[in-house]
Amino acid sequence: MTQHSPSPQLAIDPLEHFKDEWILTRKEFNTKGLTVNHVIADPDDSDTPSYNKHLLCFQFNPGTRQVTRIGNKEYDGPTKSGSVFLLPAYTPAFWHFETTDEALIFTIEPSLLHRVALENDHPKADYLELRNILYTQDPKLARFAADFLHEMQTEGFGGKIYLESISNLFLIHLLRQYCTVEGKFKRYEGGLSKYKLDKVLAYIHTYQSSDISLEAIAQQAGLSKYYFSQMFKQSIGVSPYQYVLQLRVEKAKTLLKQTQMSITDIALECGFANQSHLSRHFRMRMGVSPKMYRNQL
Repeated sequence: MTQHSPSPQLAIDPLEHFKDEWILTRKEFNTKGLTVNHVIADPDDSDTPSYNKHLLCFQFNPGTRQVTRIGNKEYDGPTKSGSVFLLPAYTPAFWHFETTDEALIFTIEPSLLHRVALENDHPKADYLELRNILYTQDPKLARFAADFLHEMQTEGFGGKIYLESISNLFLIHLLRQYCTVEGKFKRYEGGLSKYKLDKVLAYIHTYQSSDISLEAIAQQAGLSKYYFSQMFKQSIGVSPYQYVLQLRVEKAKTLLKQTQMSITDIALECGFANQSHLSRHFRMRMGVSPKMYRNQL
């Protein structure tokens, strides 16, 4: 991948540059190369020659004044809740902020973004660079930020398949919206072939109660995670993650009817992270809690 190329020794890891007292939660998602930090930072100045990873900042709270320089661009003014700043790897930057900021900081290995582009047949995968973004509002990034934050605050809530899904969609969004070169991803229409769909469904039904991963399911069809998710939804009508949840809820209904197992044990037996995880998704689909469902039988 083409990169800005200052002296390598000047580029530092952004994770080593954050002050420990700022960090509320840090999570490296199972898409290796993507790390998310939930931070609350006191007013400060920060000046670095460059980072060796891409850095995206999503700001939760408004600020009275922030000075941001990325490369040869500068923003000086107030910030709104939901503001996005994007610093490509190997780009000098400076921040000055005068109010305490709460933000999600995404750090992305350039090699990960390159790999996602290759896996998804981006026609210019070897020439990708992210653009300097000083200040923007992006509703889709806001939804991703909310999803990532919820996952970080509820450890193990979604499992591998959920984490891979939101991580992959987040990276695809960056490639689509914030690259210096344009390039459309190929689209596959018509869904999976019957052979591939049968193979995928058999695998899901076998491993639905384990911490099944999107990558492992996609491998059954010989597709990247992104294209597999797209084609699976065309075939079934729901995403792989939603389909797995449906199967788990149906299994929980059977166990609630036919056994005296505790709801906690049922949750774990069906592949949910905990009883709260089961209850949330059970209520969304059935309109009642697992306990109420059992009592109504």
